Amino acid sequence: MTIKIKGALPKGDKDGLMHLTDQLRHDHRSILAVVVLAPYAVTERLDDESDEYIVHCEILHIEAPQGSLDRGALNSMIADTYSRRTGKQPLPFGTVLDFDPATGEILRAITEDPAADDEDGQP
Repeated sequence: MTIKIKGALPKGDKDGLMHLTDQLRHDHRSILAVVVLAPYAVTERLDDESDEYIVHCEILHIEAPQGSLDRGALNSMIADTYSRRTGKQPLPFGTVLDFDPATGEILRAITEDPAADDEDGQP
């Protein structure tokens, strides 16, 4: 089974990322977001026995929590869930990517300590 997500963010007050556009443009750190997905169609693939279905989903709501958020707890929840699901080590969150805007090439990646966040829960 394959899951495809519609590329558009929800409109209006369901898009909890718009207030971060300047931050994302200038500061290339990853952010944590909570997403509500909903399936809207299932396509059967008769020509592929190993991947028989495609479930199409859309993002109903997305928020990047701020304020008194405990980023460490969210990072731990994501890392623990990933580790249980895959058996692999957790993904590195809080990574700053320094990239060349002309080519998109990543020049370096620095993993930051989530405990170094400022008091509003943002790095």
